[in-house]
Amino acid sequence: NFNVTASPLTQTITSGSSVSYNVTFTSVSGFAGTVNPSALNWEFTGATGSFSPATVNVPSGGQATTVFTINTTGSATTPARNITFRGQNGSVTNSASPVSLTVNAPTANLTGSVTPSSGTTGVQLFSISGTATPGATVRCTETRPFGTGGVYNYLVNSGGSYNSGQFLLDQLGLHSCLLRDMTTGQERTVSYTG
Repeated sequence: NFNVTASPLTQTITSGSSVSYNVTFTSVSGFAGTVNPSALNWEFTGATGSFSPATVNVPSGGQATTVFTINTTGSATTPARNITFRGQNGSVTNSASPVSLTVNAPTANLTGSVTPSSGTTGVQLFSISGTATPGATVRCTETRPFGTGGVYNYLVNSGGSYNSGQFLLDQLGLHSCLLRDMTTGQERTVSYTG
């Protein structure tokens, strides 16, 4: 027979990165033979995985290790999931204690700018654009020359960019927009004049 162990027990990465687990098969009671490794519950959208080597030969009284590597795309995320590694020799299948993997979305520095920075009230079209965490929402809390304005939400695309679309100003003077990345909490203020 043989035992199966996997390490490390817990890993957290950012999407677009890779992660590896060492899976070790240890001979018990003089077992010697070829073991075919497999993994359960590791698959999620944007992830690919493979063992290297694909099979291992466990010597009597010794051990053999294979490395399981998961590659993720920039849009791949998953909450903490338990992955179970197994080994099979003939009709015998043994499993390791589960390991945990979490894949978080990448974060980005919040940027923002207004085009144009000034223009004729009621005539000039303005827009706010910038970068933020992919898939996040950027919230604009507007302050107008004569009091608080509206609150607007802009969706950040998978490439990390957002755009408010065009809008008109209805008051003369200095306007500002407090931008907030709702995922990271980062804030910045942009100003524009009508």
